[in-house]
Amino acid sequence: MRQHICDGCGMPIGATYYTIRIYAGCDGPGGTAKAYEHNMRQAMQDMYGPKEYCKACKDKIEKCIKQCVNHGKENYEP
Repeated sequence: MRQHICDGCGMPIGATYYTIRIYAGCDGPGGTAKAYEHNMRQAMQDMYGPKEYCKACKDKIEKCIKQCVNHGKENYEP
C-alpha cells in the first residue's frame, strides 16, 4: 500500500486522505481565456497527482475558505 504524506503538514496520512480542487466556471456561451487557463493548469497539476491533505489540514483550509467567502457577512460563525 502506498504511503500518503500530507502536503500541508508533511506528516504521514492514514488510509483516508483529502484532495482539494477548485475549477473555474463561466456563465454564457463559451468560456473566458482566464477560466480556460485556470482549468488547464489544474488539469496539468492533477497529471502529477493532486495534493493530498490529512483531516486536520483539510479542516484548516476549509475554515480559511469559509472565512474569506463570508468575510463581512453578518451571522457568520466560524
